[in-house]
Amino acid sequence: MRKIYNTLYNFMGTGLSFEDQARVSREIGFAGLEIFEQFTDETMEILKKYDLETMEARASYDDNGDFKYIENMQKAGIKYISGAEGYWDHETAMRTAEALNALGKKGQPYGFKADSHNHTGEFSFDEVDGCYCWETIAKNTDPDLVCFKLDIGWSTIAGVDSNYLMKKYPGRVELVHVKPATGIGNPETMNAGKQRAFNPPREPGERPDMNDPAMKAIMEELNKKMLAYQGPMADYVRDLKELLDTAETCGAKSFIIERDGYYLDDKVEVIRQDLETINNVWAKLA
Repeated sequence: MRKIYNTLYNFMGTGLSFEDQARVSREIGFAGLEIFEQFTDETMEILKKYDLETMEARASYDDNGDFKYIENMQKAGIKYISGAEGYWDHETAMRTAEALNALGKKGQPYGFKADSHNHTGEFSFDEVDGCYCWETIAKNTDPDLVCFKLDIGWSTIAGVDSNYLMKKYPGRVELVHVKPATGIGNPETMNAGKQRAFNPPREPGERPDMNDPAMKAIMEELNKKMLAYQGPMADYVRDLKELLDTAETCGAKSFIIERDGYYLDDKVEVIRQDLETINNVWAKLA
């Protein structure tokens, strides 16, 4: 049975508690959640109460650098640990690949893989390897340790064909963010994307100054582009049927609905319609 997850990012600004977000997601019909909570006993109780799965964790660490809440994470069904992102040239891509391999190796004894999410900067051109930087990561990470969470909204904005990537690197994309965004990117969009991800690995001093007027202007322009393409899922994801079919055929195991913008004031209704759209497409693929 195909399962679709809801990211709790979609509830930002609603004021709903974690439990209310879980309850609403179950009422809408989601099988599971992408959450940002730590896997405390309280978190586990809420997931169990609403019979919701989760596959990915934002890990937390103890003073020795070991994972916390390992037992609960395993009980919750965690398969992936969110890893490094934010690379835009050969040097940063290689450094990220090294960090992802290390995270994957750390998680392997517990049954976890490292996964890496993209915005747009990850599709900058690697002039050394002659490919997208995203591909540099794919070529320099161990498939047994590292996979990708491909955000099709951001890849589309970057001007990249997600189907092409998944077919060229079968088995590497195990999680998919299904997001409505059909704007084709350009150098300005790519530049803005480079500034979005602030996760390690980075050298000291590399983090952009978000108070800088030039940086604020870049982010405002990026948000305009992003929000302009946030209409109904059925209308604003290019070739949704082909994309879902390709992803499943190429090994995707988790499909997560995510949004950055809404066409109705009622966010919950928008997400409900998104889920209905995907279920309808999958019914035609059956």
